[in-house]
Amino acid sequence: MYYVGMSIIRPETIAETIINTLSTKSLNGKALLTAARTLKPGFTKQALYSELRKLVAQEVVIKHGTQYSLSKVWLDGMADFFQKAQERYGISRNNVDFLSLQDGDSISYTFKNPEESDRFLAHTFSVLSDAMHHDEPIYLYNPHEWYLLARTESEVPLFEDMKQQKRYLWLLAGRADPLDVYVKQYFDGEYLQYHMLRESIFEKNTYYVNIFSNFIMETHIDKATADKMDLFYKNTAVWDKNAERELKLIVSEGKTKVTISNNARKAAKLKKLMGEYFYTNN
Repeated sequence: MYYVGMSIIRPETIAETIINTLSTKSLNGKALLTAARTLKPGFTKQALYSELRKLVAQEVVIKHGTQYSLSKVWLDGMADFFQKAQERYGISRNNVDFLSLQDGDSISYTFKNPEESDRFLAHTFSVLSDAMHHDEPIYLYNPHEWYLLARTESEVPLFEDMKQQKRYLWLLAGRADPLDVYVKQYFDGEYLQYHMLRESIFEKNTYYVNIFSNFIMETHIDKATADKMDLFYKNTAVWDKNAERELKLIVSEGKTKVTISNNARKAAKLKKLMGEYFYTNN
């Protein structure tokens, strides 16, 4: 990760140049190269994309479609150091397509595997949760809550942030296998609530959904990957290093599609379906 000690005003490395360039707006690769060369002339296209891949892997940069942006999750974590950049990345000027969706509209993104899609999902989660009313619950359904196991370093801070803000996050798991039970430790039972189903309310094991007010974020993973996930959860009773390696291998394969829509009617139906398992203190 890139923290303090970076030279942002006068960037020295390619990574610093990329972060400096993206601190004002999202750019595609060609525009990013052109803009970055004004700060640090001479570096090549190959060097740019090599460093971009590293920054995406470290969740400093998010790729959505052909655009690159600074990850809001990273910006939130680095708030003190990147205060000026974060102000420019305020939601109303974030230049993220899905925030301007009208009721009934949607936009889709395709990723090479579930792990890659979750880097984008974490960023999107932060943006959409900030855009909705503070007292509204966030609804999540996952066939298995594997994110907290395979992506602990990015998922736990999101959950902790919800708890500190006293915001309701309701997660419904499609199964109650041992590892589904294991992740219950990350929920406080008040603001962070977790319920496991004996039988899924959705037909397909490839389907995941998050609901933020009228915004719906639906993820469809590859069928073969979903079946491997089910088998892994069925046959794994203990979370250890071997289990971690196996799960991370599973989520490194299989194309994943993410669709974000603004659909008040559909969101209301999904919230009614999922909400019966949870409660508020209001």
